[in-house]
Amino acid sequence: MPIASSYNAVLIIDFIVGNLLVAKQVMRCLPVRLAEYISTFKSRCMADFVMKHSKSCLRAYAVLSTLICAAIYPSSTFASDKTLWNLPKVLSDENTKVVFSVDTTWHTVHGKTGGIAGRAWLQDNKDPSSVKAEVKLPVRLFNTDSESRDKRLREVMAESAFPEVVLRIDSLDGKCIPEKVALEACQGVISGSLAIHGLIREVRLPYAIRRDGETYKVSGDFTFEWAAFDVEDPSILIAHVDKNVAVHYELSL
Repeated sequence: MPIASSYNAVLIIDFIVGNLLVAKQVMRCLPVRLAEYISTFKSRCMADFVMKHSKSCLRAYAVLSTLICAAIYPSSTFASDKTLWNLPKVLSDENTKVVFSVDTTWHTVHGKTGGIAGRAWLQDNKDPSSVKAEVKLPVRLFNTDSESRDKRLREVMAESAFPEVVLRIDSLDGKCIPEKVALEACQGVISGSLAIHGLIREVRLPYAIRRDGETYKVSGDFTFEWAAFDVEDPSILIAHVDKNVAVHYELSL
């Protein structure tokens, strides 16, 4: 294939692939009228290139696309009037959910939490991985749909002395940034600490994040052992409780 033809083919491929991404961001982030204008301009440039082999319109579109991307993502943010991950954020039962489950001799016990209190913020407003958070879960509000079982749970967790489970987040692993999450869901690891029964353990928790309109949805699953936090085995004579507790969390930012 002649060099000129190869060059033209590369330009076409680059034009189509690149602008699929740009167009998606344009349609999502810009006013409808401007998005329609950009889409029409793109179509005219493509037709001009195919029919007349003129690259001037494509070059103009490339410049325009660059300016649009700069407007959408200034300083690695979504838009100039938005903050990274919509932080800071007060965390409560309205936007945060934590549930847990544990296997027993007879069946799997499912529990939920309530009275969640905390906050999330950025240590560095320009660094999406510098997320900090503190979440407090009052043990007295752990609910497994059995008053006797909940009472036993509060006993082994020494709720009177250690009334809260506290999760602190120190950072994200940097795999997920707003620009990437705008196009697809992303998975990574949270680094922080978990305090239960007066003991603090470092943790690395998996998370998944996706964008839903103007909101970020974060979720994840992890397990921990009672013994890791010196919590008495809650088993009773007729029902053995597994040593592992499974936790699922969801968060809307």
